[in-house]
Amino acid sequence: MSKVLISALCAIAVSSSFVSTAHAQGLSRDQRDSAVFRGIEAIKARQFSVAISEFTKLSNNDPSNGEYIALRGSAYYDSKDYAKAKTDFENAIKKGYNKHVIYEQLNNAESRIIAGNKVMGSGTVGETVEKASSALKGGDYPTAIGSATALIEDIKLPAKVHQGGYILRAETFIKMGRKQNAKIDAETVINSGLDVPQIRDLLKRASQ
Repeated sequence: MSKVLISALCAIAVSSSFVSTAHAQGLSRDQRDSAVFRGIEAIKARQFSVAISEFTKLSNNDPSNGEYIALRGSAYYDSKDYAKAKTDFENAIKKGYNKHVIYEQLNNAESRIIAGNKVMGSGTVGETVEKASSALKGGDYPTAIGSATALIEDIKLPAKVHQGGYILRAETFIKMGRKQNAKIDAETVINSGLDVPQIRDLLKRASQ
């Protein structure tokens, strides 16, 4: 998962201060804040089992809080347990934690599941783009999704490459009949600052 998405989740978590005290029981406010901090630091340190344990404890203490579940989903994602990450992101959304960044992460988790053991990214950016484009044209959607996701998640690449990855993946999702996924990717591109007729058309096609 990109550091940008982790940072966005952490910023949301810290700013919200996890104040859903109406349902929280057992742990004090200071204990909850400390557990959140430990979980976030564990994700950053790639100590995923620690992060999962902290956010599970918090979620059990306050089952209505979707933020804890979303953060645990991030830990599952980075530990490559994409099925559990997908479930957590879906459950976080059901509990009302519907920030766009969570939909982005759900899209990434579903993309990893679709791609399976397909090569996610190798070679130059141009080669990865060509692999995704050729796979899309040839109907090899797992490879197209996997290659596009590789472009999206490589934090060393510039924003325009990430945007291209989202566009390729959205077009693939449309071909697969997964318009909701395509809509999320199109919205992500617009949110990133590329609001042009081509992307508006993509969003329109994904919304029909």
